[in-house]
Amino acid sequence: MLRTDTLALAEELERCNANLASLSENLDTSSAMGRMFFKLMSVLAEFERDQLSERTTNAMTHLRKHNRRISSRIPFGYTLSADGETLLPVASEQAAIQTMATRRNAGMTLGGIARSMEAAGVATKQGGKWTPKTILAILRRQEKLAA
Repeated sequence: MLRTDTLALAEELERCNANLASLSENLDTSSAMGRMFFKLMSVLAEFERDQLSERTTNAMTHLRKHNRRISSRIPFGYTLSADGETLLPVASEQAAIQTMATRRNAGMTLGGIARSMEAAGVATKQGGKWTPKTILAILRRQEKLAA
């Protein structure tokens, strides 16, 4: 439960002159101490969730910058090395990524870029059609690598 949800719940309970008593936890909002503890626990839970998110983002950034595999899908622009962990650049796909970035920086729409990739005969990683969503995902990955 989000902290704002928890605090809204606490405010709603107070407004209705109701209390929360937990049988599994030592929590009773009928007292000032119980209300303070309830709110404090929601803030701590939010803090832990934020820390987990930061650690995950940092770990993924580290792996991405060191050309390490993050998921089962190999990103466009790379192939998997023999070790099964390291991503190796594919020159033709890297050139296509540069073309996408250049066209986007020139103001071309994602749909326009997708159509231009199709017209140029550039194959997608899975052999399907180019879509604006695919182009966006590739460009966002490049932005993360550049950061």
